[in-house]
Amino acid sequence: MTRTPTLPAGQRQVNYTYTRSYPGSNPDGTLKRLTTFLDTGYVLQNFTADLKIASSLSNSRQCTYSPVYSTAPYDKTIGETFSSVSTRLCQPLAGGSSSALDLSLSGTVLSVEKITVASGSYDTFKYGYTENFPYASGVSSNVYTIWTDRVTGRFVKSESTSSYTPAASVSPAAIYTETVELVAYSYSGRSPVGPSVQRFAGYWNFEFVVGNEKTNCSEVFIDLNGTVSAGLCEGEETAFSGVVDASGAISGTIDGVVKFQGNLNSPGTGSGNASYGVTTAKWDSSHD
Repeated sequence: MTRTPTLPAGQRQVNYTYTRSYPGSNPDGTLKRLTTFLDTGYVLQNFTADLKIASSLSNSRQCTYSPVYSTAPYDKTIGETFSSVSTRLCQPLAGGSSSALDLSLSGTVLSVEKITVASGSYDTFKYGYTENFPYASGVSSNVYTIWTDRVTGRFVKSESTSSYTPAASVSPAAIYTETVELVAYSYSGRSPVGPSVQRFAGYWNFEFVVGNEKTNCSEVFIDLNGTVSAGLCEGEETAFSGVVDASGAISGTIDGVVKFQGNLNSPGTGSGNASYGVTTAKWDSSHD
């Protein structure tokens, strides 16, 4: 998916890409949804069977929702209204304390609409909702319009306006808008739709194993065109260089001497082999 924000005056507009995958279910029956952002890391959310958020993990910070929190209507009927309230409790950041935030939203299913985005044309349900986050210093608000495919429920597009109003003010201090569109997808082993190399974009971790020895490499970057670069191996700057194609096949070198090849099996994992002279290694990878 691509994300296009319009920021307050004086800040430049930037396009972002993020990938969303569904790794499976948890022992308690909740469903996993992993969203990996090209610029800011990842969010792993755990949903109930009726699509309400039970907990989340964002860049190693765990949060729980009580009661579970819904951001979409489950049974979509034109004119249907929906609402949700919850308290989100997050683990403390380093040197800080845990934080609780009261969440609330209300929305309406607006219409059935056919729209076209980069990945194709879809018959969609269109719904909108307003979400509020009250802080001691003020209130943040998000106003969303969202389109989902009527057959699969797949996200297709969203438009949102976000604002922050200080406690002592009646007018927002900052407002920005954002559009997100589905540009590619793949599922159940079927041929991908759209420019699927973009689904691998972002930061990856690699673990190389030679016998009983393991070497961990992080910050390996794949850009929107599938070019592999950068990297830190055991904390030392390392020059990864290579390419990923639309099917996930990856190959390249490390510091110009170690050769690696394999496959990114999904937007979230990969595996393969590496060699340096007569020494060979296995590797596994995960999307940061």
